[in-house]
Amino acid sequence: MNNFIGIIPARRGSQSIKNKNLIKLKKKRLIEYSLISASKSKFLKKIIISSDDNRILNYSKKFKKVILHKRGKEISKSNSLMSEVIIDVITKFQDLIKPNDFIVLLQPTTPQRKASDIDFAIKSFKKKSKKFDSLATVSDPFNHPREMVLMKNNKLKLYINRKQDLNRQKYFKTYFINGSIFISKVKKYKKNCTFFNNKTYYLKTNKKFSIDLNDHLEKNLIKNLV
Repeated sequence: MNNFIGIIPARRGSQSIKNKNLIKLKKKRLIEYSLISASKSKFLKKIIISSDDNRILNYSKKFKKVILHKRGKEISKSNSLMSEVIIDVITKFQDLIKPNDFIVLLQPTTPQRKASDIDFAIKSFKKKSKKFDSLATVSDPFNHPREMVLMKNNKLKLYINRKQDLNRQKYFKTYFINGSIFISKVKKYKKNCTFFNNKTYYLKTNKKFSIDLNDHLEKNLIKNLV
């Protein structure tokens, strides 16, 4: 039987909000929302919380199905890649995470994600897993690429050519990769070190997932969603 293993990455540092994963959002800490929803999932066999912060690791002990991963300093920097963390988890827990299993990445910056959202994504992926290697959740964006400019060589330029004036209703349809849930076959992730390839299934989700908590403005917006 192939198992689904949750991974919650929660490092100590944050450039935008100090001790972000431990801040209070209403009556709970930010990290707690992900721990609760993951623990209540019907499909996640185990949940690995990866952190370099002992406070986060100690706080996570009280939740069922949780296994602690003490992250090394070399993959706990502000420029460390998520793929480095995931590969480290897969390697250190290879007795638990088998090549034919699936990893489910649950980032703490989406506290509005419920256990039902996790289970819906897993059920959707199960139906598609013969054709797809991974899943990423998407939702309607707050801004369209036509309304954006790109910084290149210290100059701003239109991201998309706007020679033709269009009403917003005529814009081509786009979705935002919201980071709420990522799923991948373990052996494929070990090979590619990414959730994205030509066999990625994009699962459309509610627009509320287009907000994730990275600054104080988003913190105030998300308070109304949890």
